[in-house]
Amino acid sequence: MAFPRSLLDRIESPSPPGLRDLSGDLDETMDAIQKHLQMMLNSRHGNSSTVPDFGTSDFSDLYRGYDSVETLQRQIRESIRRYEPRLVDVEVTFVPREDDAARVHFEVIGSILSEDGETPALFRTVLNGAGEITVKRG
Repeated sequence: MAFPRSLLDRIESPSPPGLRDLSGDLDETMDAIQKHLQMMLNSRHGNSSTVPDFGTSDFSDLYRGYDSVETLQRQIRESIRRYEPRLVDVEVTFVPREDDAARVHFEVIGSILSEDGETPALFRTVLNGAGEITVKRG
């Protein structure tokens, strides 16, 4: 069963009394996952006192030559596998872009599980020189 909105979103804006959406709208679910990935991938290890490994390491090291694309790819994949349970069978792929060599691009491919089965999901991430990641739906 996929929950379309995160727990914090549901607390912030609860459904009207008597209504309970168990399956959710796919677009709503995709938007919620995109929002969570954006927040998670821009969080750094150690910033959360309750979950010290939430997020990723500082990606700006990539631009200084201290880290590798493969390491970032692995960190993104592991962070998603651990902290975004609505997305399963996750693969993260580096996408070389000659037209945008100043930024690093990845595709996040996975499936969203629901009562109706699996739905493929694609998110595109862009890492800029400041170490910030933008996440967009495929």
